[in-house]
This record gives sequence, structure tokens and C-alpha cells, in this order.
Amino acid sequence: MIYRKFLRRPTIIRDSYPEAEVWAVITEVDDDIGREYSLQLAEQGFNILMFSKDLNKANEVSDLVQKQHPKSETKVFEVDWKGDLDEILVWVKDELDPLNVRVLVNNATIRPDKPSMFHETPIEEDLDMINVNVNVVVRMTRLVLPYMLEKAGGYVINMSSFVMWKDLPYVSVYNSTKRFLANWSLCMNFEYRMRNVRTSYVLAFFSDFKFPYFLKLKWLMPTPQKYVKQTLAQLGTSYRIIPHWSHWFLHKFISQDLGIFNFLHKMWFKRTYGNKKNK
Repeated sequence: MIYRKFLRRPTIIRDSYPEAEVWAVITEVDDDIGREYSLQLAEQGFNILMFSKDLNKANEVSDLVQKQHPKSETKVFEVDWKGDLDEILVWVKDELDPLNVRVLVNNATIRPDKPSMFHETPIEEDLDMINVNVNVVVRMTRLVLPYMLEKAGGYVINMSSFVMWKDLPYVSVYNSTKRFLANWSLCMNFEYRMRNVRTSYVLAFFSDFKFPYFLKLKWLMPTPQKYVKQTLAQLGTSYRIIPHWSHWFLHKFISQDLGIFNFLHKMWFKRTYGNKKNK
């Protein structure tokens, strides 16, 4: 297990595709993770089609990609995934039709503003989370999958979260959307792996739990560069990717139900919801 995840020769997915023009689609590049996917896939030789709700940020990422990897072409589109998905996917399909798409990174996600009781959470917030965290992922994959099947190969990367590993009250809808991604990715990988289309979900950790005292634990907080590098290196080895070695060991502790996750959850809840409720 340790050899497969951290010691084996890293996967270079571009080597699987001899075509001159291959594309990676990233559904959101607003955050550091989306930016790193763009840069590192471009470094491997992919052209990048990126989406963002902030066109200025996307253009900055595009400029950075072209500066560091001038051979890679980029396409940038502004989109609000909370909008009319049927209408959005019509023009997205038109953009994808002429492209040789081999990688889809479903990075768009909505997190709760704060932990709260289910009945106290605005219904609009919950519906947006379901729409972006689930519907956008499923429908973008359905849109891209035929291109991969036609070319007999591709990778789908879904950004899940450590919160799905245990029941997590006070963020119940968010927790459920991330658990859906994990289960669905497993099923998709089983259905299409014999056709050389691999689906993996990433157990993201550091972006979800930002306790102040964690800032001192550098070994537990990998840089976005390291995080994405390890994610791409593990593609094809498993349907579940835990990029950083410290998170892998933390995952093992959590899976043993030693109370660590419940402790972290209580601390998180007290620091956010509890303090605000008392004000």
C-alpha cells in the first residue's frame, strides 16, 4: 500500500496519449488547487480549458499557464454553476465538440458558510451545494465521457473531502454531497475502467479544516503544488486518492474510530458555530 501510493514511479498521464493536441477540462480555477491543476497538467503537455466564476482570476491563471508553459493552449470561460445548468451545458458542449478531451477535473464546489443546524441553514445554500457539488459533477462527466470513450481513454478526477469519512452533523448536506461523490466515483470507475476511462475521488483535507493551531503543523498542511502533484502521480492506482502521506496516516487513524475525528469536529464546531451563537 505504501509503495503503491508514495514510492512507485509516479503516473505521467500525458504519456498515455500520443496525440499532438490533448485537452484537460477544469471546472473551477478560482482557488489554489484549480490553479495548480492547470499549471501541472499544462506542464505535462495538456491544453487547458478552464471555467471560473471570476473571469479576472481565470485570465490570471491562463496568463500564468502560457508564461510558464508557452506550448500549451488555454481557453477561459466565465460561468456561475449555480445558474441554469441546462442552458450552461448547451454552450459548454459546443466548446468541447472539436476538442480531444482526456482529463476532467471536477473542482467546482460550494462549502457551507458555517456549521449550523439543518433547519437554520438557508434552503438556497443547501440547494446550491446539491446543484454544484453533485449535479454539476454528474452532468459535466456525462458530457465529457463520450469524448473519452470515443478515444478509448481518459481520467475523471472528483474532489471529495475528508468530511465524508464520518457522519458530520451541522454540515449535513455538504457532508452528504461529498459522500455521494466518493460512492459514485467508485461505481463509475468499476463501470468504465475496462474501457480505459478511470474515475478517482480525492479525499481533500487541508482545505476543509483550518484550525488556527494547525498552521504550526507544516507536515499536515502540504502546499497546493505538492497536493496536486501527488494527486496526479497516483492516478490509475486507485479509485480513492489521498495525496499527502500525513493525510494517509490520519485517514488510517480516523478509520479505526479512535475518536480523533469526533474531537476535531467538536473543536471546529465550538470555534465557529458555538462562538457565533453566544454573541
